[in-house]
Amino acid sequence: GTAGNPVVFTDLEDDSYGNPADTRQNGNATYPSTGGTDFIFNDVSDDASSINYAIMRYTSYGITLNSAAPSITNTTFNKMIHGIRCFGVSTPAINNNTFHDLTNTPFTISLVSYPSSTPGNTISGTTFKAIRINDETLTQDVSLPKRSFAGINNIPYSIYYYTIGTGVTLTIQPGVIIKFESSGYLTVNNGLIAEGTATNEGNIVFTSLSDDFHGGDSNSNGTATPYNGTLWNGIIINDVANDAFTRFQNCIFRMAWASQGTIRTINANPSILNCNFNTCYNGVYATGTSNPLINNCDFYNINQEAVNNVNQTFTINAENCWWGSNSGPTHSGNPGGTGEPVTNGVDYLPFGTSGVINPLTGDVSLNGLVQAFDASLVLKHVATVITLNAKQQVVADVSGTAGITAYDASLILQFAVGMFRT
Repeated sequence: GTAGNPVVFTDLEDDSYGNPADTRQNGNATYPSTGGTDFIFNDVSDDASSINYAIMRYTSYGITLNSAAPSITNTTFNKMIHGIRCFGVSTPAINNNTFHDLTNTPFTISLVSYPSSTPGNTISGTTFKAIRINDETLTQDVSLPKRSFAGINNIPYSIYYYTIGTGVTLTIQPGVIIKFESSGYLTVNNGLIAEGTATNEGNIVFTSLSDDFHGGDSNSNGTATPYNGTLWNGIIINDVANDAFTRFQNCIFRMAWASQGTIRTINANPSILNCNFNTCYNGVYATGTSNPLINNCDFYNINQEAVNNVNQTFTINAENCWWGSNSGPTHSGNPGGTGEPVTNGVDYLPFGTSGVINPLTGDVSLNGLVQAFDASLVLKHVATVITLNAKQQVVADVSGTAGITAYDASLILQFAVGMFRT
């Protein structure tokens, strides 16, 4: 089409387009329905195919690509689940498109490929501000980087369920944010390397799609919308996993409500270092002959056990962790400990006694809580009334962009008053 005369693909009941617009001449008796896919490009299709200046409305999926790479430009996707789905090795050009009022993400990807170009796109209305990863089993080594789309720097990835197959490793680069749909989970059958850096911008985040604090309002339901109870079901590390290639460092695990652990190990021995578990049902849930290494981690706001050594075949090394209280974890061997509970078979000595080791983003006072007082400290720092120390500055830059600014204070204050899930 052209800018002034686009090609329109829509439902027969859509009275917004056509001459006459009410094509079926039934007035308002019926309403457009969604379902199916408008276009499917298979791997034998010609990658010289082009969709330009089109409007696609009222379908489940506008375009589905099966290892195909057409050019999709200047097109509006409206009233559907996903605009574009990319399966297999699909590398389309997705340029200057508008994704408006979708019920999920603008497009989906397989981890083995990504669109060849994505400039000039916009997301608006109810469209999720995330990139959806297809429900699939990974069959080759992949490194997942931070990406930008539609003007969103480091746009989160969203997952329902994903499996890392045998013999391959998924490496997640520093700073990546992964948000899980309700009941979503990740299964590891070989390697998962998630090693971030000790900065807000470098932490790797695993959280719920409902979490507006990390990565923003990804499900586009408004930052003031109360938390709706949709949580994810954790990371499952099976006995076939390669311990040397299953490593977590400088990660944040948040809002997982799995009864068998945010990280569940089944005869597996991953290393979990300098990580933060908060607002979860369980922390690490080790079964069988599992013997994970858990050092220098933070556990707080845990509903059940921070570390549950179910079978106690080995004593789990969980030293130098902060358990949500300077008195150490709740355990019969630690009289007076009021922190998050641990089971027998967990070596929690020595434990952190001077506050959190990896402070919660926004906890500028380093007291384990995000409060309005923290916002005031940021503003004083911005106005050069005070100078925050190095650790405080790490957690003060909650937006992860442009350094410490008044905008960071605004985000902290919104969090403190309940506009974000605490």
